[in-house]
Amino acid sequence: MKVDIIRATDAHVELLRQWRNANREWFFSTAEISKEEQANWWAILNNTNGEYQYIVLCNDEPVGTFAVIDGNPIEFMCVMIGRKDLSGKGVMKAALNQAFALYSGKKA
Repeated sequence: MKVDIIRATDAHVELLRQWRNANREWFFSTAEISKEEQANWWAILNNTNGEYQYIVLCNDEPVGTFAVIDGNPIEFMCVMIGRKDLSGKGVMKAALNQAFALYSGKKA
């Protein structure tokens, strides 16, 4: 199983919304997010220095996501697997290990 991480792009916005809505019981706001609300969130995120959304790929297919705030300290948040059939298979662990390695040179 090949696991990679990439920065989320405009092409991932709808998929992120679907995953968020499918897992909304784990968020502070449990309301379903509309396409417009998601577009507004994405526009703000893209204009926020130091905050990045990542997509987790398993065998080149998007299967999960997480966010990073590149501050002091560095924060990893909103870790979510979108493909429930891969839950417990080590995909997110492998993805977060890559992220930790990517940011490990930063001072906390």
